[in-house]
Amino acid sequence: MYHLAYSYKLKKKKGVTIAFLTANYFNDKITEGHKILSDRIINVALKSTDWNVYVVSLEKSMNAKRDLLYQEIAPSLWDWFSSAVRTISFLNSANIDLIHILAYNKVFPTLLDKIARVGRRSHKIIVHLYYHPNAFKDPKYKPIELLLKTKVFDMILATSSALKDFLLKELDLSDGMIRVIPPMVPEEFFKFDYSSSRKLLPELRRIYGLTENDFVVSYIGHVIPQRGIFELLSAFKEVSKFNPSLKLIISYPNIIFKDLSFDYLMLLRRIVEKYMLKEKVIIIGKQYLSKIYTISDMLFFGFSDVFYFTYPPLVICEAMAAGVPFVIKSSSLIRELFGNESPVPVYRNINELIDILRGIANNQQNLVRISKKVKSIAEKMFLPRSVITKLSDAYSVVLSNKV
Repeated sequence: MYHLAYSYKLKKKKGVTIAFLTANYFNDKITEGHKILSDRIINVALKSTDWNVYVVSLEKSMNAKRDLLYQEIAPSLWDWFSSAVRTISFLNSANIDLIHILAYNKVFPTLLDKIARVGRRSHKIIVHLYYHPNAFKDPKYKPIELLLKTKVFDMILATSSALKDFLLKELDLSDGMIRVIPPMVPEEFFKFDYSSSRKLLPELRRIYGLTENDFVVSYIGHVIPQRGIFELLSAFKEVSKFNPSLKLIISYPNIIFKDLSFDYLMLLRRIVEKYMLKEKVIIIGKQYLSKIYTISDMLFFGFSDVFYFTYPPLVICEAMAAGVPFVIKSSSLIRELFGNESPVPVYRNINELIDILRGIANNQQNLVRISKKVKSIAEKMFLPRSVITKLSDAYSVVLSNKV
């Protein structure tokens, strides 16, 4: 059963009552990945017959129009205060067994301090962190780290082993108090078949001015240096001199952070023009991923370790689930996703990227092999049923006081 926090009509049913706490409305820098991942966790929880699910969110007044689960607004101080008061009142309800905090950000330390001081502690609190460990080097994350050290949480969920290892070292917590739950990818991504999709190439590619014989590399995401877009462009310029059928698609979100992507997008267009690549580089807005997957021979992911929005990045998890081949930059992501042996090409610098693009363009068998391997790995990590099992185990441990 699904309720918004401000309904206050909490009727205890058979099973555990969970309140998912979010504060995305009050964080203008919250990433799209954080919102999507939070939605997916909530949606899976809603399907459980064992849990009563509430979504508790700091938000605008009760009569605010709500077309989507997450609604972008610019709240006043009064909006924030009144919403915080309602949220604290709701979370202190004796009918709630467990609070699961999603997309944890800088709003929560003050709010949780209030809950801990004046609220009831009959309920348990789990906090879910989506960051790369490098996020904690940023001063704005210091309040979060300080609150984690106070140990007001009954369990911490991390999306990566890297983050768990970092927290164990920095916070002096027991191993059992931190659990790794990888990002969830919906079932529809796993249904995509890379090999079968090749049959749809001619029709779809014509829409983008591409031919069946083109070798298409696609970049998906914000146009920022930390994602390797300019490394890709430099390598593409060199390889395209010897391979006239090589094409590059750049698909970026319709939502552009002015302090992140806008200037870089303009720079990208200038570089494409300077390199005289306008006939080879197609820059488009956000597209359905199934279309990008179908028209692409392979994807490119150049994430560096200084990039720490959602970790591992959802766009990579989704590509793996769909079985789309890709090339990736050498970083901590390799060990996180694949352990000691990567099934996908890995580059460390532009020269290595050039060599990879030259070698793989005419090797369809290798692409199919990569497709099968990454999908197999994704099926073990990102399937919703796997995530729900791990969530259930975490909830059971916390509610039974076994942490």
